[in-house]
Amino acid sequence: MSESTQESTRGFEYELTEKQSFFLYLYQSLPNIEIIHEIWRQYKYDSDKKTLHFYNMISPLRDHPCGNDCLLPKICGIDNDIFIMYLTGRLPLLQSIKIAGHPLLICKLDVHKAELEKCRDYFDKILNLPQIKLSKLTRVKILNRIIKILENDSIMVDFNCLINYVYTIYKMYSDMKILKAYPIAIDKEGKLLRFE
Repeated sequence: MSESTQESTRGFEYELTEKQSFFLYLYQSLPNIEIIHEIWRQYKYDSDKKTLHFYNMISPLRDHPCGNDCLLPKICGIDNDIFIMYLTGRLPLLQSIKIAGHPLLICKLDVHKAELEKCRDYFDKILNLPQIKLSKLTRVKILNRIIKILENDSIMVDFNCLINYVYTIYKMYSDMKILKAYPIAIDKEGKLLRFE
């Protein structure tokens, strides 16, 4: 074997799996493999049971705490009240995915911010400039900048309200009936343009 091949295999590091490190740790104090194996089996059983219990508690498929006395029947095995509670916490995340996923809502314009702000028809100029598509990661970074700006401007407004505000811009932009809906854009230098 050549010297360079030996160096590359020597430099390669392995990490022990959870089971391997569990066995290694217990074998140092208890050198009986059968007992360690039984302890591992019980540990995995308890861990899986705890995980399953957690996911059953947050699942929209669980039974309603009041029983089956609801006015509205279950739909496809899902209780309406439980599903609304489940969805409410996840709705801002889903909305932000929709906002960042739109290919042209958050875009780049081939103009400088100072030049654009001197125009009398600011928003008409934005509408008539060609839009440059951005990568998904760049759109997410810009969305985070927007949320930080809105958090600094507004006093004691929660995250859900901020996402709902940006989501209304998304809905107006994606609705074909609204002709003056403009994108959220950055200029040539990456500066965020007005979007209110």
